[in-house]
Amino acid sequence: MAARSHVQETNDRRLRPIYDYLDNGNNKMAIQQAEKLLRKHKDLHCAKVLKAIGLQRSGRQAEALMLGQEVAAMEPADDSSLQALTILYRELHRPELVPPLYESAVKNGLPSEELQAHLFMAYARLGHFKKMQQAAMVLYKITPKNPYYFWAVMSLVMQAICASEDDPGKEMFLPLAERMISKLVKQGKVEAEAEVQLYLLVLDLLEKHDEALTVLEGPLGGKLCGELRAVDMRKAAILRKTGCWHEANELAHHVLEYSPDDWPSLQLLLDSSFHLMDCHRKTGEAETSCSPSALMAFLDGLESPDRKSTADTVGRPIRGPSLARLQLLWRLKQDGREEELDDMIDGVQLLRMYLWRFGARPCCLADIKPYLGLIQQSQAQQFLSTLLDSLPNDPDKETGMRNATLALSNSPLPANKVKLPSNSSALICPDDGIDQALDVSSPHLVLQCLSNGGFNASVDTEACNSLGCAADESSNNGTLPFGNLTPTHSNEELLSDNATSSSFTLSPMSSDNPCSLAELTIKETQFSARENPLLKQSPPVNKDAVRVSTGKGLPANEMAPPTSIETPMSSLSSTSLPKVFPPFPRGLEAQRRGECLAALARVLGLHLSLEADVRLKLAQTAARLFRHTLTLDECLLRTDMRPGEGFCLLATHLLLDEWRESGQGRAIWRALGLLEWAVMQCPAAPQLRLAQLRLYGEIGALSGSLAAYAALEPKHVQHESMGYLVMSQVPASGQFFTAGLVYSPLLKFHRAQHKETAEYIIQAFKFGSFAQVPEVVSFRERLSASLDLALARTELALLVTLVGITPQGNQSLQESIAMAMEGDTIPWDHLRDNRDFDISQTFEPNEQLPHPSDLSRSIETSRLWLRIRALTLRGVTIATAGLAKGSGSTTAVEVPESAGGNAATTDGIPASMVVNGGGVEEAGINLSALSSLLRELIAIYRLLEENEPEEKAREKVVKQPVFLPANPPLRDFICSGTWRCHLEAFNLTHALLTLHNCGITHDESSTIQNKICGHFNALRDHFEDTCLACRGSLIDESLGPHDLRPQPGLLHRLAFAAETTCLVVVVVMGLAVTMLRPQRSLLQRRRKKRKDPQVPQSVPALTGYQEFVVAFEAAVNKLLGIVGEHVLDLRNVHYAPSPLLDQHQEEERANQKVVWENVRNSYSRSLEDIETILRKCLDTIQSHKL
Repeated sequence: MAARSHVQETNDRRLRPIYDYLDNGNNKMAIQQAEKLLRKHKDLHCAKVLKAIGLQRSGRQAEALMLGQEVAAMEPADDSSLQALTILYRELHRPELVPPLYESAVKNGLPSEELQAHLFMAYARLGHFKKMQQAAMVLYKITPKNPYYFWAVMSLVMQAICASEDDPGKEMFLPLAERMISKLVKQGKVEAEAEVQLYLLVLDLLEKHDEALTVLEGPLGGKLCGELRAVDMRKAAILRKTGCWHEANELAHHVLEYSPDDWPSLQLLLDSSFHLMDCHRKTGEAETSCSPSALMAFLDGLESPDRKSTADTVGRPIRGPSLARLQLLWRLKQDGREEELDDMIDGVQLLRMYLWRFGARPCCLADIKPYLGLIQQSQAQQFLSTLLDSLPNDPDKETGMRNATLALSNSPLPANKVKLPSNSSALICPDDGIDQALDVSSPHLVLQCLSNGGFNASVDTEACNSLGCAADESSNNGTLPFGNLTPTHSNEELLSDNATSSSFTLSPMSSDNPCSLAELTIKETQFSARENPLLKQSPPVNKDAVRVSTGKGLPANEMAPPTSIETPMSSLSSTSLPKVFPPFPRGLEAQRRGECLAALARVLGLHLSLEADVRLKLAQTAARLFRHTLTLDECLLRTDMRPGEGFCLLATHLLLDEWRESGQGRAIWRALGLLEWAVMQCPAAPQLRLAQLRLYGEIGALSGSLAAYAALEPKHVQHESMGYLVMSQVPASGQFFTAGLVYSPLLKFHRAQHKETAEYIIQAFKFGSFAQVPEVVSFRERLSASLDLALARTELALLVTLVGITPQGNQSLQESIAMAMEGDTIPWDHLRDNRDFDISQTFEPNEQLPHPSDLSRSIETSRLWLRIRALTLRGVTIATAGLAKGSGSTTAVEVPESAGGNAATTDGIPASMVVNGGGVEEAGINLSALSSLLRELIAIYRLLEENEPEEKAREKVVKQPVFLPANPPLRDFICSGTWRCHLEAFNLTHALLTLHNCGITHDESSTIQNKICGHFNALRDHFEDTCLACRGSLIDESLGPHDLRPQPGLLHRLAFAAETTCLVVVVVMGLAVTMLRPQRSLLQRRRKKRKDPQVPQSVPALTGYQEFVVAFEAAVNKLLGIVGEHVLDLRNVHYAPSPLLDQHQEEERANQKVVWENVRNSYSRSLEDIETILRKCLDTIQSHKL
C-alpha cells in the first residue's frame, strides 16, 4: 500500500501542471502538456482523460469523446482517472456513460465505500432508482451507517412515486419501505431529523395518519427541531386530511395563543370552525366556541396588549387577525349568513381600518383584494374619498390642486373668478388655468373634505372678494350651490385699508345633503385693499346670504390640497373627475398609502366608463404624482427600488384604456413615452419594464420588446416562466435573423437543467433532505415536457429548413434543431404550460381580470399553434427527404427497352423510379404520413375558420384587459389566409410524390398530372390574394402627425407572406424541379430516338410547372414592390408628439420621439429581413426553372 501511495503521489505531481492549465482556461497548453507527458508515460490514463477534457473545451467534442471511450475501454480503477472521466462525460452531456465506469471498477477491485458511493450517485443522475436501492444496500453492508440505509429506503419510495399504474410492484414498494424503517425504530437506531421526516413521508403516502400522529406525539417527534413549530404544522396537516375538525380547532387555538400572526393556523381555525358550525346545524346542537361571535371575540383578543406572543411579533402590528376577520365576514356573506354576527361588525369599516393600519405596506392591496366584494359599488367612491381625505399632503406642491368635483373647461379662468366645489367626492388634477388664476404668493384657499362631507378652506384676499361675486351670481337669492354664506362683518369693513381676515361658517342648505356641510376658515392675515384693485372693483357681498363666525385652522398634516371655488354647475361642463388619487404626499409613508389607495380606486372599478377627457386628466394627475414621488428620497441610488411605481402604472393603464376605447394613437405614444422616461429614472423597476415590453408587443415592435426584456436580465428558470412574453411575438414579427437570439436563452437553460437538477438530487441525498427529492424529480419532468420548449424547437427548426438560417457556434441550438427534425418527439399527452401569467402587476377590477376560461383558452390556443407548426415542420421534412432522394441521382436510371416497348426493371418497377437502387417502400411510407398530415391540417384549419366569426364577435363584446397573457399569432395567421397556401403546397407535395411513384409515362399519370396542374393554379391564386392583403400602411396618418396609429396586423401579414414564399420555393419548387427535371430530360432523349410511339408529346405537369414558375416569380416581385413601398412610406412618416404634462413639454416630446424612433427602427428591421428573404427566394426561383 505504501508503494501504491508513492506511485499515486508521483502521478499527481506530474499531472498538476495540466490541472492548473485547465483551471486557468488555457486549454491549448493543457493539451500540449498532456501529450508531452504521454510520450514518456503511455499508460497514464488520467493524462489521456485530461487531454480529452482540453479537447472538449476547445470545441473538439468528437475527438474528446473518442479519446474518453478509449480510456474507458481499459477499465481504469484509480480514483483520479474515474473522476476525470466523470467530468468529461458530464461536460459532454453523456451521463449515461458514467455508471459503467464505476461498475467495472467495483467489480474488478476490492469493496470500497468511496467507489460504491460514486456508483450510487451515478445512478442518481440518471434516475435509476432500482439500481440506486441495490447500490445503497451494498454500501450499507460495507459500512453500516444510517444514511446509507435510508438511501435505500428513499430509493424504494421514489420507485413507488415514479412507477406507472400498470407496474405490478407499485403496491409493494411503500409497505417494504415502512417495514425497513420500523425495523430501525424498534431497534432504537433512528437518530436524525431527516430519518423521522422520511418515516412520516412514507406513512403519509400510505395514508396511515393515525400512525403518523403517534410518531409526532412520541419521542421521535422531539427530533423535529429544524423548523419552527414543525410538529404543530404536521399535526395540522394530518388533522385537516382526516377531518378531525374538533382537534384541529383546539390545535389552532393553542398555536395562536403564542403565535397570533400565524396565517396557516388562522386558516385552520376558520376552516375547522365552519365545519363544526355545519355539523352543529345538522345535529341541532348549540354553537358556543365556534360561533361567529365567539370567533370574532377570539380574534379581537389576539391583538390585546397582554397577549402571549413570540418575540418576533412583540411591538409591531400584526396582519393575521385583521385578515382573518375579513375572511370570516366574507365567508359568512358567501354562505348568506352574515346576519349571524348580529350587526356587531361592518365589512366596510374593517377594510377601512385595515387600510389605515397597513396601507403603507406593499402587500396591503393584495391582502384585501379577495374581500373587496364586501363593498357595494354605490359605496366605493365614498369609501375611497374618506381614506384619501385622511392622507397628509405637501402644501408647497399642491398649488392649483383642487379636492372637489370640478367641471373642466379648456379656456383659462378669468382673473377675478375663483371656483367653488359643487360636490366633495371628486379630485381634480392641477390645471394650468387654475394655477394662473390663484395668487400663489398670497394666502390661498384650502378645502379639507371630512368623512361627513364638510371641508375647511383658507382664503386669500382676492378670493374673499370673488367669493362675494360668486355668491351674487349663483342664484337670485344669493345662495351658493352648497349652502348660505353669511358674514358677521359688513362689506365696507372687509374693504377697509387695514382689514384682517376673519372666519366664515358655511351653513348647509339641507341636513340631508352631507356634501353641503362645510367650514370655511380664513387665516389671520393683514392685507391692504389699495394694493389689490380687484377688491375695490368687486360687487358688494349679499349680507342676507352670508353669515360669519370665528374659526381656527386645522393642523398642517391634515390639510387637503388647495382648492378653488367653483361657479354653479348649471353654467359649467358636465364632465367631472372622480376622486381617485391622493394629494401630493409629504413623506414616503404617505406616498405608499396614497399609492395603495390610488390602485384600490381602479380595483374598485372607479376607472370604468370614464369619458375621454376625464381619463386623460386622471392620467395627468397620476403622472404628476409619479414625478413628485421621485423627489421624496433623493438619497436613493439609481439601482435602488424607487417609490411611486404604481402611479406610473396607473397612468399607463388609463392611457391604454383610452387607446382601446377610442383607437387614438396619441394615447399609446404618451404611455410609451411616459414609460421610457420612467425606466430612465427607475432602472430597477421591473413592472415598468414589463409594461414597456407588453406595449411594444401590442404595436408589433419586436426590437423594443427585446430591449425591455434584456433590461429585465432574466436568469435561469425565468426564461421558462416569462420567456413567452417575447417568444410569442417572434413568428409574426418578420425579424427572421433575430429569432435565434430569442430562442437561445431558453434552449440553453433546458440543455443545462437536466444536469443541474441531477446535482440537486445528489445534494438532497447527501444532506438527508429526502422530501426534496420528489419535488426536484417532478420539477425536472415538468421542464422536460415544457410547452414553450417544444414551441422554440419547432419554430427554430422551421426557420432553418425554410429560411435557411443556421445558427453557428451554438451547440444548444444545433442540438435542439436536430431533436425537432428527428420527427414528432413532442409529448402531446404530457405537455406542461409553465408560463407565469401573474408576472405583470395589474389593477383591473375582479370582473375585468382574466377568467380561468380565458387562461384555458390561451393554453389551448398555444397547443393548437404548436400542433400546426409541428405538422408544417413534419410536412417540410417529408418533402426535403424526397428532395434529398431525388437529388441523389441527377437523372433517372434508363434501362434497355423490353420486348413490349416499356422501360422496366426486372422487378417490374418503372425505370423512372429506379433512383439509387429503389426506395419505393419508403416513398409509400412518406405518402401515407403526408396523407395523414393533410387530413389533420384540413380539420384544424376548417375548425379555426368556422370559429373565426365567433371570436370576432366575442372581442367586440368582451373588453380584454390590457395585460392579458400574450397568445401566439394564430389569429393573424388565419386572417392572413396564408394557411390556404400551406395546404395547397402540401397537396402538391403529395401529388408530386405520387407521380414520382407511378412514373410520368404511366397510363394513370395523366389524372395525377391534371390534379397537379389544378393545385398549381390554386396555389398561384391564393398567393396572389395573400400579396394583395399586404397592401396598406403600417402607420395610419389619417388623424394627423400627432395621432399616428400603428397597424401591426399588416406587418404580421407581410411576415407570414414571406414565410409562405420560402415554403413554396423550398418544398414545392424544390421537389418539383428535382423530380420533373430528370423526367423532362428522359422524355427529350426518347423523342430524339423516335422509337417509342407511347412517349407523350406534351406533359401537363411540366407545362403547368413552367407556367406556375413564371406567375409565382411575378407575384414575388409584386410582393417585393409592396415591401419597398412600405419602406418608403415609413421613411416619410413624421410624428409630432403631444405632451401629457404642459410643464414638461420638451422632455415629453423628446421621450415620445425616442419611442417613435424605436418603433420605426423595429419596423424597418422587419421590412429589411423580409426583403432579404424575398430576394433570396427570387434567386432560388431562377435556379428552379426547367
